[in-house]
Amino acid sequence: MRVLHAFNLANDGFNVVRGLRKIGVDAELLIQKPSHVASLPQWEDGEVDMFQLGNPYDPNWNAFTWNMPDWVHVWNANKSWYPFSRTLRWLRIFGKLKGYDLIVGHVPFAKVSTLYQTLYGKPYIVYDAGWIRYLKNNARGYARARKGYAQAAMILFTNVDTEQMFHEHGYHNLYYTPFAIDTDKYTPRPNHIDHDYPVFFHPSRHDWAEKGNDLLIRAFARYVKRNPRALLRMVEWYQSPEDLWASKRLIQDLEIANKCEWISVQPKSRLVNLYRDSTAIFDQFVFGAFGTTCPEGLSCGVPVVGYAKPNLWLQYHETMPPVLNASTENDIYEAMLSLEDEATRKRFGQEGRQWVMENCSDVVVAKQQLALYKQVVESN
Repeated sequence: MRVLHAFNLANDGFNVVRGLRKIGVDAELLIQKPSHVASLPQWEDGEVDMFQLGNPYDPNWNAFTWNMPDWVHVWNANKSWYPFSRTLRWLRIFGKLKGYDLIVGHVPFAKVSTLYQTLYGKPYIVYDAGWIRYLKNNARGYARARKGYAQAAMILFTNVDTEQMFHEHGYHNLYYTPFAIDTDKYTPRPNHIDHDYPVFFHPSRHDWAEKGNDLLIRAFARYVKRNPRALLRMVEWYQSPEDLWASKRLIQDLEIANKCEWISVQPKSRLVNLYRDSTAIFDQFVFGAFGTTCPEGLSCGVPVVGYAKPNLWLQYHETMPPVLNASTENDIYEAMLSLEDEATRKRFGQEGRQWVMENCSDVVVAKQQLALYKQVVESN
């Protein structure tokens, strides 16, 4: 079976394809140029000269040091790519899709998936890592995507809090899949030595409505009164600049700017070391579900503080992700107090690594998805 993951939002496709290839599947990946830097495989696996990177939404590829494998293919979607219109460029790429038994489409494949099906009469799978939250919008592209979702042989969804949203939209042919984590890369640091002061790392984007960054900042302001040496390290990443500015204003108002450190968005080769260098990772406190930050941190053997809602997770996993559960300012503060105990830090780190190995490793996820691929192809 030849499988293509078409497009690569947040490197979800790359991570699954790598897992599939580890178990011997003839799987390949199509990426789009330009793409946001976080959707490029070289951001996941390469080295980056941040001074040369430029616009993160159309980054300079010469800033990367990375040997692209022959199973990664690049589609140039640049509008200035004379003499082809965007429609003709789509038709050219469809010609390359013909040779695969199955397409697993990431954003924005659903916008053109019905055309693919019309041309070749083949089934396809939609991979949803949260885009369902936005499909209620009435913009033209979202209308096409809704139709693409409706005609998919199966929708793979990664977020445990979104199944009800699919049902509300009328989509019922669903299959849950965890995010695929490369547990060979996201590993604990050997002989980890704690700082003599706590370093709390918050790599999540600043989006108060979806992440609850303000809750963390307020909890930390309380904690530094107890431990003035504590450090909160955050990333200048945001859904809208207003949320980032709001976080910075709140930090100034609470008079803790000298206890906070801001860093730029980091490639994964550096992010893994930032995970390992932390006393704990603080993710999100709103949805009760996680993206990749939580399992990446857990895989590194570092305690994670975030909100995991039991009635969501236990629908799909036998056990809860072992995080210090927090959804309020006081919950977060109490977690900071708990992390002062070395035995607690060690226990959550070890249990987190084991949970990811059993539930989210790229090989585990690849095996789960391969069974579904075979089912879809054989039933066509």
